[in-house]
Amino acid sequence: MATDSREEIKRLQNVILRLSAEIGGKNQKTEYIAKQLKEGSTALSEMKEQTDQLDQAYKEENRNVKMTMLENQRLEREIETQRREIEQQVKEIKKRDAQLDFKNKQILVLRMLKDVKEDPQKVSAVQGRHGGVVGTRFSSKLVCTRLHKR
Repeated sequence: MATDSREEIKRLQNVILRLSAEIGGKNQKTEYIAKQLKEGSTALSEMKEQTDQLDQAYKEENRNVKMTMLENQRLEREIETQRREIEQQVKEIKKRDAQLDFKNKQILVLRMLKDVKEDPQKVSAVQGRHGGVVGTRFSSKLVCTRLHKR
C-alpha cells in the first residue's frame, strides 16, 4: 500500500508538473495575445485619429473650394456688369462723336455761308471744292449733304 500511495503521489506530482507547464505556456500565449491586442488597439486608435484629421482637412478644403467658387461667380457677374457698362459707354461715345462730327460740319457750312455773304467772289472757289454747285445762293442742306457724302 505504501508503494501504491507513493506511485499515486508521484503520478499526481507528474500531473501537477505537466498542468503547471501547460498553464505556464497558456499564460505566455495569453500575454502574447494581450500584447498583440494592445498594439492593434493602439494602431487602430492612431488610424482613427488620422482619419479624423483627414476628414477635418477634407471638410476645410471643401469649404475653401466652395468659397472660391462663390467668389469666382461673384467676380464673373461683376466683370459681366462692367463689360455691359463699357459697351454702353462705347455706344454713348460713338453717338457723341457722331453728333460732334455733325456739328463740326454744320459749323463749316455756316462759315462757308458767312464767307460767301461777305465776299461773293469766293463762290467760284467754294463751288470748285464742293462739286460745282451753280449759283450764289447755297442751301445749307445741299452743302451739308455734299460734305457728308465725302
